[in-house]
Amino acid sequence: MCLCVPICIQITLGSDPELLRVVSQSDLQGSVVGVYYQNPDMLLDTRDIETPSLAGPYYWRLPKHYQGNKLLSYGGNLSYVVAFYAMDGAGLANYEPQVLMRGGHLGKQVIYIDMPAPDNGVTTRQDVPLTEHKWKYFNSVSEKAVSHSDFMAVLSHIEYITIKASYGTGLQQSRISNITMDTALEAEQGLEDMELASLIEICECPAGYAGLSCQVRLL
Repeated sequence: MCLCVPICIQITLGSDPELLRVVSQSDLQGSVVGVYYQNPDMLLDTRDIETPSLAGPYYWRLPKHYQGNKLLSYGGNLSYVVAFYAMDGAGLANYEPQVLMRGGHLGKQVIYIDMPAPDNGVTTRQDVPLTEHKWKYFNSVSEKAVSHSDFMAVLSHIEYITIKASYGTGLQQSRISNITMDTALEAEQGLEDMELASLIEICECPAGYAGLSCQVRLL
């Protein structure tokens, strides 16, 4: 049996955020060198990058409060506003995954989603659905969508989320702002006017399984 958890709220960077780390697919620790906060934007100035090992394409790595158990984000959106400034708006970086997410318990998986690249110099809002239907397995020969059980397993223990910062050719600057992640709280009296998170569920699990959607297999 599953019961809805209806109250929707948002995770944000906060009013005085720490600098986001810029990483790559091969260096997930990255650096904050070349990153500046210009309210409300995080700004990457590629002229100031001094880390030889940090080869593009670059990604923004979201901070710790976007990690951990985010099952209550299922059915919501990861939203953000991006802009980039490059010598040419076209380039191979435009074909790299837009968002990468790694998570799980017994078996870690990396999944990704592709979205159209923004235009050079144009501020663009992106809304990434936190349901399995448009996500795919990273470094897989298959193009099939991520299964519901695998997606829930990743959400149950997110290790990292990265959002692409590199676009075009000859990237000079990249900006990101207004990063929000929908999540949910259990309904309480007096919160009737808040938005409902209709896809969230709490299930009664059979023996050997645990978690909101029974996604964790107990040893």
